[in-house]
Amino acid sequence: MSRSSRQQPQPPQMQVSTYTTEGLRVARAMWSTFWDEERQHFRAAKKTSETVDSWNGYVVWPFIIAIEALLEAEFTNPGTFTVKIATSLEAVEKFYSSEYGAYTAWLAFQGNHDIYYDDNAQVAIALLRAYNIPSVSKPVYLERAKRIVEFLFTGWDAANGGGMKWHVEKDVRNAISTSLAGVAVLQLVKTERGVVVDGKNEEELIAFARGCVEWVLDQLQVESGLIMDGVGGGPTYTYNTGVPLHLLCLLQELAPTPDLPAKAEKLAAAAIDNTKSLFELTVQKVEFRFWWDNTYFLQLLIEGLISYSRTYAATQSLTVGKVTEEMERQLRYVKTYIVDSGDGLYWRGLRLYTISQEKLEVYRQFTGDNRQPEYDQEERVMDDASMALPIAERELCKTLLGCGGAARTFLLAGEYFVAF
Repeated sequence: MSRSSRQQPQPPQMQVSTYTTEGLRVARAMWSTFWDEERQHFRAAKKTSETVDSWNGYVVWPFIIAIEALLEAEFTNPGTFTVKIATSLEAVEKFYSSEYGAYTAWLAFQGNHDIYYDDNAQVAIALLRAYNIPSVSKPVYLERAKRIVEFLFTGWDAANGGGMKWHVEKDVRNAISTSLAGVAVLQLVKTERGVVVDGKNEEELIAFARGCVEWVLDQLQVESGLIMDGVGGGPTYTYNTGVPLHLLCLLQELAPTPDLPAKAEKLAAAAIDNTKSLFELTVQKVEFRFWWDNTYFLQLLIEGLISYSRTYAATQSLTVGKVTEEMERQLRYVKTYIVDSGDGLYWRGLRLYTISQEKLEVYRQFTGDNRQPEYDQEERVMDDASMALPIAERELCKTLLGCGGAARTFLLAGEYFVAF
């Protein structure tokens, strides 16, 4: 046998998860569907619950969720989304208010005080993610993130016992603004060890983040172990549990204390318990119960559960195994049922009976539940012509939040399950 005909050694093939493949596909479809090159803005063809103005531009929250999906796609497949990320992150500056040193919900102008602390924490987290991905990193992203973190400190409501305010002009304190602020601060500490912001050194920054999660657990954790929405109650949305779980894991990495593992395990176990309120408890057969809220909150629960599974794989292997199994079951459900096979985009909600008659029939078939429809307006066009019709007849639509949330969910999961 000649040397040329011998089997030559081949380099190892990089394993790619089906979730990664789906996340990349959705990220591309999201960009081509919603990005307007002329306006340099994400926008919809028709008015939806997430858009503003006559040209249906998206507000900062879905805008940044979409960018976070692109960032995870770029991390997975470097070079694919480099230009798109640079372009869209610069477009975010249209929301920047120099008056506050923060980002407004809609385009900034003098006197626009519509500013949310959770939106701003999310922008900071996205900027730090961009800074830490070599193919898109720019020093200005770190500087902008520091500027936001300094603003976030103004939201801590010490006068009323702590917690982060939701909005600059409202007294509401909730789980998501408080937890995301803590995550933003710790991601900054991880990015630049020894950083000082607003006169606070690294130890003080970590103490602030610890205070955020302690307040959430002390004030908002209910008997089930889950986290309610805010002071006074509200639903136990998936992200209310996912983000503090992620925050606990970041603390475990940066400044561990003996109480953290038990707190994290309690949250993780509650999140996968199908007798508790993250699940659709009205479904009688427990094997057909799934998380009930939506894709754009789901991505933050998945992030928290993945963070937990990586952090405690060696010390809490039994719970980690159950978490991994449940995540995969939930992801199969989303990938199978929440996608629209017609255009390949994803709906916002995870409850099939709220979307369309077609999805209702699918729900009835696999659960055996003859539930009546409970259609959600946020899956539908909101222009005058559509709103004049009965809700069952209104035009259906996909949105940036739904697609961005789905894409990021799959991309985070793909990286984890390949490694797992």
